[in-house]
Amino acid sequence: MTNKYRHRFNGYMTTVFSRLPTDVVIWVSDNVTLHEPPEDNCVGFEFKSETTWHIIFPHSLFAIPVKDRIFTMVHEIAHCYLEHEKEYGESKTMVKSQEDEADTLATKWGF
Repeated sequence: MTNKYRHRFNGYMTTVFSRLPTDVVIWVSDNVTLHEPPEDNCVGFEFKSETTWHIIFPHSLFAIPVKDRIFTMVHEIAHCYLEHEKEYGESKTMVKSQEDEADTLATKWGF
């Protein structure tokens, strides 16, 4: 991530963490690593390795409106918080259900 994106990304994450419930901030601090994308055309996703969740945010995140950008960041955190481990071959119904759950939790958190 270029310095331009890193500065903006850090500012948005500061906004996210200032608005999340304290217990969620502590959980994220203990369980999640946030990553910059390895290349410009990288898609964003979250995954779990042994005990740590990882979230990779794509550069394309900066092309959407700020409100949507922040919601997307919180939505990905919600997937981790809800222990949504994606598996290849999951049904569209399961994926939609997990997406709806992450949206609902992000909204519950005030986003």
